[in-house]
Amino acid sequence: MKNFARQLSLTSYAFIFLLLQAALILFLLYGNHRVSRSYYDQLNKNLEKDYQASISHYREFSETFFQMTVQAASTFSLFERAISAPPKERDRLRSALYVEIKPIFLNFKNIFRQVHFHLADGTSFLRVHKPFRHGDMLTHRKSVQLIIKEKEYLEGFELGGHFYAIRYLYPLVDSSKKYIGSVELGVSFKQFRYYLNNLSPGEYFLQVRSEVAENTLLITGKRNFQVSPLSDAFIMEKVDDDLSGSSIEQQWITPVVLDQINKKIKSQAMDHLQQNKAFSLVTRIANKNYLISFLPLRNIIGEDIGYLMKYEKDPVSVFIKLGFILAYCIGTIMILALLMLYRWSTNKIFNQLILQQNIIDSIPTPIFYTDAEGKCIGSNASFNETFTQHSSQNPVVSSLKTTLPDGLTEHDFSKGSDVTEEEIVLPVPDDENRYFYCYKTRYCNPMSNSVGLVAAMFDISSRKHYEDELKKSHKEIQQIFNSVANGMRVIDKNMNVLRVNDRFVKMSGRSSAEQVNQKCYDIFGGKPCMNDVCPLKRILAGVARVQSETVKSFPDGREMPCIVTATPFYDSAGQVIGVVEDFNDISERKEFEKKLELLSYTDELTGLLNRRGFMERAEWMLILARRQNKSLFLIFSDLDDMKDINDNFGHKRGDQALGHIAELLTNTYRETDIIGRLGGDEFAVLFFDGDKETPPHITRRFDKNLKIWNENSIEPYKLSLSMGVVLHEPLLFENIEDLLHRADLAMYEVKRARKELRS
Repeated sequence: MKNFARQLSLTSYAFIFLLLQAALILFLLYGNHRVSRSYYDQLNKNLEKDYQASISHYREFSETFFQMTVQAASTFSLFERAISAPPKERDRLRSALYVEIKPIFLNFKNIFRQVHFHLADGTSFLRVHKPFRHGDMLTHRKSVQLIIKEKEYLEGFELGGHFYAIRYLYPLVDSSKKYIGSVELGVSFKQFRYYLNNLSPGEYFLQVRSEVAENTLLITGKRNFQVSPLSDAFIMEKVDDDLSGSSIEQQWITPVVLDQINKKIKSQAMDHLQQNKAFSLVTRIANKNYLISFLPLRNIIGEDIGYLMKYEKDPVSVFIKLGFILAYCIGTIMILALLMLYRWSTNKIFNQLILQQNIIDSIPTPIFYTDAEGKCIGSNASFNETFTQHSSQNPVVSSLKTTLPDGLTEHDFSKGSDVTEEEIVLPVPDDENRYFYCYKTRYCNPMSNSVGLVAAMFDISSRKHYEDELKKSHKEIQQIFNSVANGMRVIDKNMNVLRVNDRFVKMSGRSSAEQVNQKCYDIFGGKPCMNDVCPLKRILAGVARVQSETVKSFPDGREMPCIVTATPFYDSAGQVIGVVEDFNDISERKEFEKKLELLSYTDELTGLLNRRGFMERAEWMLILARRQNKSLFLIFSDLDDMKDINDNFGHKRGDQALGHIAELLTNTYRETDIIGRLGGDEFAVLFFDGDKETPPHITRRFDKNLKIWNENSIEPYKLSLSMGVVLHEPLLFENIEDLLHRADLAMYEVKRARKELRS
């Protein structure tokens, strides 16, 4: 260390500084790349989420429109009858279908640009947006081809000849489950892009592969596109200024800036565009950073057709760069500080080593020697300095014979070894008593006669102090062990309990004495005990840490769900001699999880089963009915005039009305019957046909209770419920959706009959 500290020159320090600088720059460049890459990847993921969220947003509207119109009994009946009708009758039914749907379509027109009914062979039956155009064959459209083939719901982007949009296609089946056609709802990409803009501010553009557009777009469709400024292999939507007046105008990027951005990123973009993978590019225009994200776009049948592009202002990249510069400055300062500290410390250590060496040379271990009679006849400088104020004075030496242990005589040495070792306590001037370890041996004259002894004294006061501190530490560790919030115990290799803390004593209800030296599985056992997943066995096998969630049991039968964390217990040599187990009681958390699970199946307003809970239990009851060869009744109902109650008395009254219906259903039917609110004002009851009843008898009990409620109610409205009842025979292999559909039709038949009676 002496030579190193002396020979390391300023040139060497400068060289080390440059090496550390190079390492720092490489590390920061790598970190900057990783941070930027992670940031861009996250932005691409966010764009993908926004795109899917927008798809889902319009899917909800499409499902609402589909349920309100297409699935309505009157609408579906018109389409179903038109399939097999002669031409004139079909035209009449088409007109009636248009009249039926048009009012609702006008309400949704700002969402759906197209509503299109197709026959089973792909022939256009009715374009609600263009009612006078029909009869053309649509099988050239891939979405129509796919739904005819698979007869399942479809959604996604499709590039049409005139119209490119997000399309939602629903298959239409008759009562015999036969596919009879489909209906398509189209959201224009401009409308879809506007929603994306409001969801996440920026400029969105559609970029389509030229070969795809050439094979699909017609002249009217191509007017919306231009050759992409990024690659001749793509065409891109023309710049749309409509967003400039929106609520996010501050995010709008002018066409001039867009053109500048495209010119700067063109070469980079061309390298990525053919890979069909998401990527992001950053550029700087007029002292502002812009981020351009590219999301691969697939059509409704999963073909790669281009990209969804998002242009947005990007202040984060500036901060990443500033962070890189700041980190470099801090790192440079730290390198300089460390080198200066190293130089200062090495010089200081060198000087200390010289000082320590001088001390060792000048102050040896305290030594004293006596004559054959045990009288002290001399001592070294260290001894004098230890026991006297001045080395020339030695008031303690004359009394050493009485201070030291008795028996230091020739006779004592003759009994055994020539060497003795003892621990003694001696008073030190201006200090308390100090502990010494005295190593004594006799010395002889030339004739081998013992003439006295030599004693070397080693000060062990510090060791005594450390032993006291160690005992204190043991007490403190025990206090900490007992203060831990979780229950803890220590187990040896033989599964014997060595120690438990106070929390574990409280958890188990047994004292520490009742548990120590007992087998761990007898005190607090469970499934992991006595097998290969035992924490002790796994740690002895080399696992560094074991954590698991399990249910443990006490000898009195109590069970406790807990998280068990086991770590090795080492001896002073670093060998594993057991395990330390930590038990975190999670009983309250488990109870909370059960409550959450209950809420997921319960309708918050009425306390009945929600749709999810009803469907799961109903499927189970259908399976049970088939196994036991029993029949089931399903009641499907909705609250009449619910809209009038909400409009005239407010939605709070409407919610109360739903609650009253739920209470009447609960009081009318059995606890074993499945009662649920399927949504809105729709309720359903499913139960076994235990009494061989008929539909009128099934609803009669409820009608009676409903009549009593209306007679006694102080509410400003009367309750009326339309109920459709269907019977499920065990030999009918229908699922709950099929059964609900039949009940729904039965309910609407009841409604229709009531209307005819009123008229």
